[in-house]
Amino acid sequence: MRTTAYEDESNLYIKYEDDVEPIMEQNKRLQADRTRLFDRKSTMRRVAEIPMVIAMKFREEQGLDILNPEHANRIAKIIKTDPDYKYFRTR
Repeated sequence: MRTTAYEDESNLYIKYEDDVEPIMEQNKRLQADRTRLFDRKSTMRRVAEIPMVIAMKFREEQGLDILNPEHANRIAKIIKTDPDYKYFRTR
C-alpha cells in the first residue's frame, strides 16, 4: 500500500493506494474452483480476502473494523451483496 500526504493552506490530505488486482484475480480463481473441498462442520470458512485499503475504506466511511467480531456480519453482508466488492469474495 502506498500512502501520500499533501496539504493546502489549511488542510492535510492523506491518500492511500494499493494494487488490488492480484487479490481480485486470485479470488476469481477461488470462486471458479468448484473442486475445493471444505469441512461443512467447521465454524470457520474463508469467504473473502479484503485488501487493507478496502478495510481502511470500511473503517473511514462506515465505521466498520474488519478486526472487530461485532462488525463481522455487517461487513460480510456488504461483501456479499454489493457488486463493487464481488471479486473480494472467495466463494
